[in-house]
Amino acid sequence: MQRGGSRKTGLSGTILPMNTHDLMTFLLTHFLPRWTLANMIGWSLGLYLGGALLGALNGVGGVLVGGAAAGAVVGAAQWLVLRFEPGRIHPRWALLSAAGGGLATLPAYAASATLVAGPQIGYFAVGAVYGGIFSSLQWLALRRKDPELGWMWIVANVLAGGLCGCMTMTMSLPGLPLVCSPGPAFFGLLTGWVMPYVRQPNYDS
Repeated sequence: MQRGGSRKTGLSGTILPMNTHDLMTFLLTHFLPRWTLANMIGWSLGLYLGGALLGALNGVGGVLVGGAAAGAVVGAAQWLVLRFEPGRIHPRWALLSAAGGGLATLPAYAASATLVAGPQIGYFAVGAVYGGIFSSLQWLALRRKDPELGWMWIVANVLAGGLCGCMTMTMSLPGLPLVCSPGPAFFGLLTGWVMPYVRQPNYDS
């Protein structure tokens, strides 16, 4: 019998946090939930900001600025997690993410033509294109001698971006913020699972 009743055991035998202190300790000592939470917050805030800028600026300029802003917010949230991991990720991670977000926006917009095939296919295509270009720029900060690792990161982001786009646009409940959508959470889980395999542990800026 546990004292204090502050924790419980999950199906896999993992001790799940049951209070604020346990939750903070859990996040500080486990990369995947920390990365997933950062992506949930980053994508939610980034998409809101990008959408607001697009509405304010309009035209191609608004699309590019909105996409870059979304990428920058996501990249900054991710970097806040990566900077505490063994090795070193340069702060340019956020800048590369912003560049990737900006460059990905127009191709992703063009991919929306696939919506004629149905919302699931269309939104998957939009998210996959954005995720692929977004991660290609990030790879410049993760590059290693083995090019196959770069493809692993990009493919993971293509799949995660596609499923995130599909889930966010077709499975979100009306009135709830994007952070409550399964899309950003799934994006964080999939890319977070791949990240330890592709990250350069001794990055030299």
